[in-house]
Amino acid sequence: MHTSSRTSSDILKILLVDDEDVVLHATREYLKTCFSFDVDIAVSGSSALARLSENEYDAIIADYEMESMSGLDLLKAIRERGDDTPFIIFTGKGREEVVIEAFERGADGYVQKGGEIRSQFAELAQKVRTAVCSTRSARAVHEQDTRHRILFETMGQGVIYQDRDGTIIEANPAAERILGIPLDQLTGKRWDELSLHMIQEDNSPFPVEKQPSTQALHTGKVIADTIMGICHSDDDECRWIHVDATPLFRNGDEKPFQVYSILSDITGLRAIKEQVTLHAERISAFLELNRLNAPSRAELLDYAINACLKITQSQFSFIGLVNPDETEVTIHAWSPSVIETCRVQEQKKNFQVADSGIWGDVLRTRKPLILNSFQDLDSGKKRFVKGHVPITRFLEVPVFDGDRIVALLAVANKTRPYNEDDSQALIAFGNELWGIIHQRETREALFLKNYAIESSMNGIAIADLSGILTYVNPAFLSIWNYHHRDEVIGKSAITFWKNHDQAAEVIEAIKTAKQWQGEMEAERTDGSHAILLVSAHSILDESGTPQAIMASFIDITDKKMAEQELIQANNIIEGMLNGIHDIVGLQLPNHSVVRYNKAGYEALGLSASEVVGKKCYELIGRDTPCVPCATSEAIARGQLYTIQRYSPEIGKFLECTSNPILNDQGKPELIVELLHDITSQKKAEEALRESEERFRQLFNNASDAIFLHELHDDNSHGRFIEVNDAACRALGYSHEELLEKAVFDINTLSDKEAAPDITRQLISEGHALFEGTHVRKDGSIFPVEVSAHLFELHGSRVVLSICRDITERKRSEKSIIEANRKLQLLSSITRHDILNSLGGLLLFLDSIPRSDLSPVVRENLHRIEAYALTIQKQIKFTHDYQVLGLQKAIWQDLSRCFQKASDQFDTGRITVEEHLSGIEIFADPMLEKVIYNLIDNALRYGGAKLSKIFGYYRTDGEDLIWIIEDDGAGVAPEMKDQIMERGVGCNTGFGLFLSAEILSITGMTITETGTDGEGARFEIRVPKGMFRLGTDQRPEERG
Repeated sequence: MHTSSRTSSDILKILLVDDEDVVLHATREYLKTCFSFDVDIAVSGSSALARLSENEYDAIIADYEMESMSGLDLLKAIRERGDDTPFIIFTGKGREEVVIEAFERGADGYVQKGGEIRSQFAELAQKVRTAVCSTRSARAVHEQDTRHRILFETMGQGVIYQDRDGTIIEANPAAERILGIPLDQLTGKRWDELSLHMIQEDNSPFPVEKQPSTQALHTGKVIADTIMGICHSDDDECRWIHVDATPLFRNGDEKPFQVYSILSDITGLRAIKEQVTLHAERISAFLELNRLNAPSRAELLDYAINACLKITQSQFSFIGLVNPDETEVTIHAWSPSVIETCRVQEQKKNFQVADSGIWGDVLRTRKPLILNSFQDLDSGKKRFVKGHVPITRFLEVPVFDGDRIVALLAVANKTRPYNEDDSQALIAFGNELWGIIHQRETREALFLKNYAIESSMNGIAIADLSGILTYVNPAFLSIWNYHHRDEVIGKSAITFWKNHDQAAEVIEAIKTAKQWQGEMEAERTDGSHAILLVSAHSILDESGTPQAIMASFIDITDKKMAEQELIQANNIIEGMLNGIHDIVGLQLPNHSVVRYNKAGYEALGLSASEVVGKKCYELIGRDTPCVPCATSEAIARGQLYTIQRYSPEIGKFLECTSNPILNDQGKPELIVELLHDITSQKKAEEALRESEERFRQLFNNASDAIFLHELHDDNSHGRFIEVNDAACRALGYSHEELLEKAVFDINTLSDKEAAPDITRQLISEGHALFEGTHVRKDGSIFPVEVSAHLFELHGSRVVLSICRDITERKRSEKSIIEANRKLQLLSSITRHDILNSLGGLLLFLDSIPRSDLSPVVRENLHRIEAYALTIQKQIKFTHDYQVLGLQKAIWQDLSRCFQKASDQFDTGRITVEEHLSGIEIFADPMLEKVIYNLIDNALRYGGAKLSKIFGYYRTDGEDLIWIIEDDGAGVAPEMKDQIMERGVGCNTGFGLFLSAEILSITGMTITETGTDGEGARFEIRVPKGMFRLGTDQRPEERG
């Protein structure tokens, strides 16, 4: 790779490449004279490569368009040689794709020719210096990488790099030492390919997919503080390491391309930590056992089975309960790990001690049993059946209740040998467990004796023989509205009765007859009364002597009140029926009338006595039931039935609803009939049908296609509700076929992609005008102009779309566009050649020393330069005017356009402000150019007093007017009517003319309304439909 030892204080040495001799020499002289660059030149890509082979340069400046080898081809050839010399494209081509390709091939900068000479070359010089500085910085980074490599090789922690497949691509010596594997055996392998056994902290295998580096690659997150145990296949000693895994990303990538892991050997620290943790586990197990609020002995034992594993660091455990004569052991529970591992077909729970193997020795010797070489015992001692869990180490202890062994606690397969400390911990835990079980069973026995009384729904009270309360349950307190027993205990039972005399009589009756039943009226604490059903009796001792009085109370107040409320409810229903203006009647299944409401009697002009017992149809002068009859249908169907019919007997349309009341067998016993007068409604419906018929004739005779479809609540478009004949003809479908279609069934993909924006406009404005394409039944496509309107119909949102075939119009537009394209191509080629020649001319003019020239020659040179600049601006104007109107008008944020235009100026002390937020204008894409020209006009002609340029808006009727004004010199009265004409002005005379042309494309007009001497004011009027205001904007002047 090409490198340079030149420092930032050197004069930069530049290679300039251009196949246009005039531009090449003029550019070299300008760079040498104005920026003190040391410039070599090359007239082609091949000669530039030859110079690069012989010389060293700080930067390369090349034109884009050159014969035989373009600037981008030269760039590619240089980079393929490993040369990273900064490369700047300096050309008149301004297309976006050229810029993108240049940077993709490794260009360091891009400067477009054709602008103002001094600023153009200042930008070129600045980009050269910036690129050179960046390259030198990159080389410094390489030196820093070297220092990092030294640290990597000498650090005490192990470091391993893996690619995205998990393959180890690099490791440092510390990793070799910690893992015990040579570096050449580490690299090129994954973790699962190494001769290592890896375990988790619980000694279970550590799957590769769960290891830190795998997780970091999968999740893209740092996996920190992972502890792993590692040992070689031929070595039982386990080494513990702490692992942090960090994913590495390339710019823009979502998934890591590598992961690096940092390994620390913590074997010594872990041994100390394990001992401390074990003691903490044992203390925690004892504390948790005493805090445990388990509701049963079984749940206590379930907790204990897992606690035994923790306090002894074992793999398996069980608890056996011993019968009173110590001849049989019942296994209460195995630890979950035993259940998962055991393969015995029929698992026993009851074992005879006489037939037991080695585990029965605890009962026989009444001492703990420790076996750290269980596998060495003969099978007769083990007495295991096929499928038993494999045992390597075993510890079993007895649990005593006095002199009797009540339980056995056993654990197995600790990773290290069991010791006396494990045995004592297990014994202490077993004794504590059994003590808690004994206490719990005692409490439960006492609890059950009191629970029945305390939980009774009846109020219960106990009093001494004098009637003083000694106990009440919660239900008693609730009946009398007390909160605490202390408020009741010690009071006389008589005080709880409204009638104290009756209470005294009841107490005496209990003393005499030993019991009493009846109703009482109680007086609550808040003064209210309750009706209670009382059952009281004496509590006798073993000799039959009364010791106390116990009474049970049931609150029947609600029952008594319900009886009263039923009477009141009947009165309310009667009032409700009489308040209904429709006729409500009650009939028997044979049509005999039971009763009517007030409206019914008034409609018939009869009293209740004249109606009851008669058939309903007889009351209107008929001999037989009406046909159809709602009551007959309701009886036949066994459910509510409604009909509408005209009744000639009374000259009205009626809606008749009959609802049968069924008995337990599902047969009608009574029928409730509701008669509603709908005569006015029927007349309105007839008028509506006539109106709809007139609308349908207009709808079907329209020449444009018309579609109606529903807009759902989630703003999705449903099927067509209605289409006219023109729509069927246009698409080639029958009326029935088209009604089976949805909106998107007749649209192309591009229309579907634009649908969300159109839907939002419909919802916000109620209408939308747009162009689209429709697909006929035969698959052919044709363009349409759509005018869509959103309105509500029968409670649903409906879209009415009027579609016009614009095939002929599009064909004409296409012909015009093709002709314009050819003219633009010709104009673009000619304009590029002229601008290149003008650029060279201006370079030579600017580089001519003028101090020794005569005034006349200097003046002539000045005029030549001014004419050349004017020609250059006019040529550029032809480009702007050429593209005017070629692109479709679009909705544009006026505030954003103003900001983008103003950001192109260095306004210095002059402030530029705007209050145009929330406004969108439908205009040519060159709208930003209009704002740019108006700001430029203010800066050029505002004069010394110019201090502010301001943009704001107001409304005028249905139009919007947005304004750009300044506080400068203003416009003379005689210029106001001419200022928008072509060629008028002190600069090119095209800026304001072009602005007016751009605005006129979408119907906007611009006028100057400022005051001479006070500032210019340009008002742009936007007609209705060409602007949109945000929801927070009000139609008033904003400024």
